[in-house]
Amino acid sequence: MLCAQRMLSLPVVSIWIAVPLSGQYAPLEDAGVAPDQHFVCNAGYTLTACHAQIQRLATHLANYRQGLPCGWTWVLVRSQDWHGILLSLGRDPQSPAFTVLLQRRTFLSETLIAPDAYGGAELLRTFKVPLDRILDVAITHELGHAYCDGMRETEAERFAEQLRSTGASECAVPRRSSTRDRISTMPAPR
Repeated sequence: MLCAQRMLSLPVVSIWIAVPLSGQYAPLEDAGVAPDQHFVCNAGYTLTACHAQIQRLATHLANYRQGLPCGWTWVLVRSQDWHGILLSLGRDPQSPAFTVLLQRRTFLSETLIAPDAYGGAELLRTFKVPLDRILDVAITHELGHAYCDGMRETEAERFAEQLRSTGASECAVPRRSSTRDRISTMPAPR
């Protein structure tokens, strides 16, 4: 099976996130992810940086290849653009990732893939997770949103912890039907 199958209820109202995409789809070397996983960098990335960061993301995603949602798009956003995008959405700018279910997209800050000194220090201070594990923590958390109906942070994190520790997970709470799309961000620990 190339990707995990899951029924999605189609919302009546949608929220479209306008993130300028560069259209740079760097060809992946064999990273072990299904061909229905799509990778995009937002505007401003060089082709070299886009390709290198997508390759790193795809390598991490290969660890979860049996559980990746079909037809999903992973969008990398430059660090300097991230804060403004989250503020414009009314979201916590400290969150390094968010998912828009209807668009079947997960947006990841470049800081997760290639942290600079400041961004790395902020991730460590906020999430208290070693930098060599933070990308997997973010990926599994966002997969929890994708599979467990969006906004429930505790359910997404429970799903993520189980996925990281056992390689498999399921949602504890049944999906609820929705009349709108949801945007979920990876929250800072309380």
